[in-house]
Amino acid sequence: MPKGHDSKSFISKPSIATSNLVGEDENVYIFNEEDVIDISDIGNGEHLDEKIADCAKITKIAEESGVNDINREKTIVREINDHIDDNVIDEEASQSLKLQLEESFRRQEIESIAQENLSLKNKLFVYPPEVLPGQDIEVFFNRNFSTLCNEPNVFIKGAFNDWRWKLFTKRLNKTQLPNGDWWSCQLHVPREAYKVDFVFFNGENVYDNNDTKDFSIPVDCGIDALGFEDFLLEEKRKEVERLAKEQAEKEEQEKKKRKMEAEKTARDEDKSLAREEVKREREAIHNLTKNAVKCIDNLWYTEPSEFQWKDWVKLYYNRKSGPLAQLQEVWLHGGYNNWQHNLSYVQRLGQIDSKDGDWWCANVVVPDQAVVLDWVFADGPPGNASVYDNNNGKDFHAIVAKVIPDEQTWIWEEQRIYANLREKRRLREEAKGAKKVTVNYAYTVNLSHLEYGFLLYEFDLLEKTAIIKAETKKKTLERFLLSQKNIVFTQPLHVQAGGTVTVFYNPCNTNLNGKPEIWFQYSFNRWTHRSGLLPPQKMVSAKNGTYVKAFGESLIVVKVPLDAYMIDFVFSDKEEGGIFDNNDGMDYHMPVLGGTVKETPMHIVHIAVEMAPIAKVGGLGDVVTSLSRAVQDLNHNVDIILPKYDCLNLSNVKDFRFHKHYFWGRNEIKVWNGKVEGLSVYFLEPQNE
Repeated sequence: MPKGHDSKSFISKPSIATSNLVGEDENVYIFNEEDVIDISDIGNGEHLDEKIADCAKITKIAEESGVNDINREKTIVREINDHIDDNVIDEEASQSLKLQLEESFRRQEIESIAQENLSLKNKLFVYPPEVLPGQDIEVFFNRNFSTLCNEPNVFIKGAFNDWRWKLFTKRLNKTQLPNGDWWSCQLHVPREAYKVDFVFFNGENVYDNNDTKDFSIPVDCGIDALGFEDFLLEEKRKEVERLAKEQAEKEEQEKKKRKMEAEKTARDEDKSLAREEVKREREAIHNLTKNAVKCIDNLWYTEPSEFQWKDWVKLYYNRKSGPLAQLQEVWLHGGYNNWQHNLSYVQRLGQIDSKDGDWWCANVVVPDQAVVLDWVFADGPPGNASVYDNNNGKDFHAIVAKVIPDEQTWIWEEQRIYANLREKRRLREEAKGAKKVTVNYAYTVNLSHLEYGFLLYEFDLLEKTAIIKAETKKKTLERFLLSQKNIVFTQPLHVQAGGTVTVFYNPCNTNLNGKPEIWFQYSFNRWTHRSGLLPPQKMVSAKNGTYVKAFGESLIVVKVPLDAYMIDFVFSDKEEGGIFDNNDGMDYHMPVLGGTVKETPMHIVHIAVEMAPIAKVGGLGDVVTSLSRAVQDLNHNVDIILPKYDCLNLSNVKDFRFHKHYFWGRNEIKVWNGKVEGLSVYFLEPQNE
């Protein structure tokens, strides 16, 4: 301490790995006497920096702890000048001190562990020594004891859980530990880890892999290997669901895109058809009106000269100038639009007084949709006329002037036709439906211009058949599960993978009747599950007193793994050995639904002498076909072997072809193959000598 300074003018500043101060609360505080800071000129502490504030906090903590021992004979804490403001002792300074102290303790502990491992010539240790899931650890590696002793760079490469989870590679940094050539790096241990596996290398091709055994560190208080398998299955299930969702969304997007493209193509096609239809109509009107006029001088004219649909029009005719001049009667035989609907109107003309010529007149109603009126004159009504005035074979034509479309009308007409085409396309798409079978009859509907005559009436036969099959399959499974209810059943009846199930057993109907204890021994997937044969469980009496039920940790629950497709079990009267109820040597089996693993399909061959509908004599042929289809629906592979009779109805055999031949003794056997009712059938044809 410098001379001439009062002791109250000094406080101590914390230093790493120095003197220890022990309080009554057994907390250790570490200081160094050269860290003393002169604060005699600070006054009331307004300019006190952060370091001094920390030191003030140190003093407060030391006083509250009740110092009772100084390990090294050094001056630790001096009284703080009364002028220091109390506000400098804040919570942030306390936290900073705490972290510094913790770091100091950590370093001392690591140095101690490193010294111990160095003396034992161990090249590896971790801190903290007990590795827990979800924890950050530091791996220490002594390069001097390794094949990497002369390498400038050290890396760690590893993974978790027997190299099955989260691969990692990190660079190690040289530490400041006093003894040994220690290098270290930080690692995070995942919560699902039970072991850390790793090797060291120089970043290239020089490795230290613990003499080919690799390095490993156990993770305490976490899941075990079986628990990790369950975790992987759950992750796989989530991944499958995610991929399925992404695929469904992708397909939906592609479907929408295809639909939009198809709709655009359909709209363009309908617009093109509408334009072509308008073009045809315009050409048709042009052709209709090219020979039509409003009148012919001194032969015929109308009043009014311009008219439209449903108007009354007076048609005047000068008989004097035509072949009807000397006849008693004049009749009008008329139609419209180049006689599109044959005769549409017939009128008898009446003679009128006129100074010029022999004029006759008739009143006519202009028909709907008429663009041009067509007519001839005759000496009588249709069927009785013999003399005609047909304008020298050209007939007479008058324009319905007020209905001749202008350009705007043609635009509207094109839009009307386009809308009509869109509506008919919509009806056509609705009639198609999805996965429907057409019934062979149709009915006529009246659409615009009667352009569509038939829409197909459809039954949803495929969908109904699928529903019936699914319901039948479900009922069959339920009948099977309930068929053993007098001995064994489960709650729930349908066991789900990843869920729990309670197994009820009635020993009264078995060889274990009257036994004082019942033990449940089980596994999964026809005794082939990765977990193997699970520990026997003692069964307890159910509430009704007759059944007993298996219990696990939760007393009434059997956990079904996600990768199970079958529960397999037997019952016994002892935990090991004893008398067994194994269902007469077949064991008990309950199917599991929704598992990530499916049962490997069996290959089942039916050898038969008849099969419906190709070679049927009695009911056996129906049984062979229906049973084979039912087994195939359970995802098993089914083949049927049948003699190739000369009377076979091969019209019901699809893809019928020669398969191979072989010899049985001295006889050649030809083998043919085909599909019958969706089943693979092999036909044997012996070539007898």
